[in-house]
Amino acid sequence: MQTNSIIMASKKEDIKQAVIVDYKAIACKVPGGSSNRKPFIQYSLEWLLIEKFDEIFICCLPDQFKQLREFVQLFSRTEDVPKSMSIQVHSSDTNHSTGDCLRDLDSKALIKADFVIMDVGCCGNLPLAELLSSHKRLRKQDKNAILTSIVRNLFTKNLTNLGEFPIYVSDPKTGLLLHYIAGRVAKNEKPGPISAVGRMRCVQIPSEILLERQSVKIHTNLSSTNLSIYSSNVPALYSELFDCHSEADLIQAAFDNHEVLGGSVYIHVIDDLFSQRMADFGFAINQKREKFDTNLIYKRNERSQVLRKLVNDSLIDCTRLNPELFLSNLAHEEDSDEETESSSEVSMMEDDEIFFGEVLDSLLRGYEETIRNENLILEINSSKHAYNISIDDVYTTIIKALLFLPGKLSSGHARSHGEFASLVEKAIDKFKQLLLNYVKSNQSRATVISTIERLYISNQLDLLNDTVLAKIIYKLYDIDVLDEESILSWYRDYDKSDKVQEQLRSRPAIRQLAQALEAESEDSDDDSD
Repeated sequence: MQTNSIIMASKKEDIKQAVIVDYKAIACKVPGGSSNRKPFIQYSLEWLLIEKFDEIFICCLPDQFKQLREFVQLFSRTEDVPKSMSIQVHSSDTNHSTGDCLRDLDSKALIKADFVIMDVGCCGNLPLAELLSSHKRLRKQDKNAILTSIVRNLFTKNLTNLGEFPIYVSDPKTGLLLHYIAGRVAKNEKPGPISAVGRMRCVQIPSEILLERQSVKIHTNLSSTNLSIYSSNVPALYSELFDCHSEADLIQAAFDNHEVLGGSVYIHVIDDLFSQRMADFGFAINQKREKFDTNLIYKRNERSQVLRKLVNDSLIDCTRLNPELFLSNLAHEEDSDEETESSSEVSMMEDDEIFFGEVLDSLLRGYEETIRNENLILEINSSKHAYNISIDDVYTTIIKALLFLPGKLSSGHARSHGEFASLVEKAIDKFKQLLLNYVKSNQSRATVISTIERLYISNQLDLLNDTVLAKIIYKLYDIDVLDEESILSWYRDYDKSDKVQEQLRSRPAIRQLAQALEAESEDSDDDSD
């Protein structure tokens, strides 16, 4: 009897479980610019299939449950998924974060052992089964270990963004995290203990950490791979810590409540391997040295496609591009086994173009899937910091994306000036809180109006005429994004030598808008008297 219980415990410990979280409802969507029709979820499932995992739990929102379940059934048939491999879809109305998803799994008592957790669409070449086994061995040495966060080096040439990304202080031998400062990627996050001293920046680290150890490693350039190894008790911790929503929250809680939780956190830094979400894919080389690294190759592995190596410590600058095109170029590079400085077939995209595409995609999903403005703000802020976008360019990009939105709606494009104006006005109402979050100063208001004017002058939008322009400006005024002063200042103060600007202001719709605002301004002045 005792022998049987030992065997059962051993089997329970050996089981390989993985959790895929999809709280953005993108699992069944196809990555933008992808040449095949492979959805995000398929990349993650193929990876876990190669690694021979036993149980996979996909956490989603109820609206996605049916579609995801049907896809899993199709995937199981077409990809020769072994009967020993279980893929389950679990939905909950509360699945709006990683913490919410794990709380749901904890309530169902589904996690039996340490497990891999990843964002939907993660793909890469990390040996997941090996990393999971390594964490299990670590737990035998440190029973308090709650997670191993898999992170990668950011290839940055300076520290001007110190504090924007998380700062990790770790034991260089074991990877034990000794101190942690969350990155301020979201504008609404409270500033961490980072202060500017002239042109220098400083990080406050408890002195005992430095005094008690012979050496520590301070990482200022590590980024999440959106993949970690969690101990089996982590779902229960999330249930206990109901205000924890992300891994960053959990790590912070482990330090803030160490005496209560008693949990230790480890980091595993990867250099020559890779993991990344397809939504963020991919990093291509913008080499500034004489020799191209031939290790940057793409390897086909049976049914699935896996990156063998994508980055190394000699890489200087990175930029994002079409994943399928990039992968196909790397595949060609492997076959030819030739060294080259860069592939002329790969179309490099500028950061501002990428940022515009991501903002437009966020607004599109927000419009069609009723995503909360607060979540969209976090997405936009994250992209802003990832591509080092100035705040003025953020104002410009949001307004530009707002006006391009009607042409991207799945319900159909506007066919008249009236339909276009109506759709933009509806979007402005929908994203009111988002707009008010960014447009607060006179400078930001001026940028908003000048952006709309430039789009009109450049003829980038066929349905944006002077009447529609006036309606959009008035709508922004109506929801308090713009005010009388900013609009009248734009109307009166312009380059008088620019005939196009002068002609625009002479159009009846623009004149009537200005006259109406002048009348309102005079009425308010009379009331104040």
